Amino acid sequence: MWKGLALCQVLFGVFENDKNLRIFIKIRDFGNTKITIYIWRPFFMHRLQDLLGLPLLETETGTQIGQIKDVVLHIEEARVYGVTIDEEKQKAFEMGIAYVDLLSVGRDAVMVRNHSVMQQCASIFEITSNYYVKELFKKEIITEDGLRLGILVDIFFDTSTGEMKWYQISDSLVSDLLYGRRIMPLPKIQIVGKDTVIVPGEMAKLLHKEE
Repeated sequence: MWKGLALCQVLFGVFENDKNLRIFIKIRDFGNTKITIYIWRPFFMHRLQDLLGLPLLETETGTQIGQIKDVVLHIEEARVYGVTIDEEKQKAFEMGIAYVDLLSVGRDAVMVRNHSVMQQCASIFEITSNYYVKELFKKEIITEDGLRLGILVDIFFDTSTGEMKWYQISDSLVSDLLYGRRIMPLPKIQIVGKDTVIVPGEMAKLLHKEE
């Protein structure tokens, strides 16, 4: 009981310091009262799908220099590595921008200081350790135990750091309409294959309905 009271006091203090925080609590083993707590800030969360097609604007001139064509992810580091650009003036090589060089990622546009931050994708992104969002989405997520969790349709990420936080998973179109989609925290260990993403078995217990 005292442990429960202490936990409540800690959580109350956290929420008092940051009103934007939300919490998800999962009891993994009721007998031993092992509790997993996830705290996040939805205010800062964006969906990677929402980045696709956004205009890329220079703050120095107010000029649109292209659109976001794709998003490059570093799965092992669980972060957005950068974006590729569909330019107004096409070039022979695909161009991209490292995430650290983006000034801001907004709801309606992505801002950079000027076009000098654009580089050839081959010089920015390591092909062996990165994945493009358009290739990653629509893959089935299956646990090591052989349990199908659904299809990966989106990823929530923190725009201030580029850190990926949550997978959004669809079971089927009918299920989405009736019950809504589900989300789960990003697995610490996962194998990305051609058709599937393999995750630890315990991730099935962390799936919950998107609020």
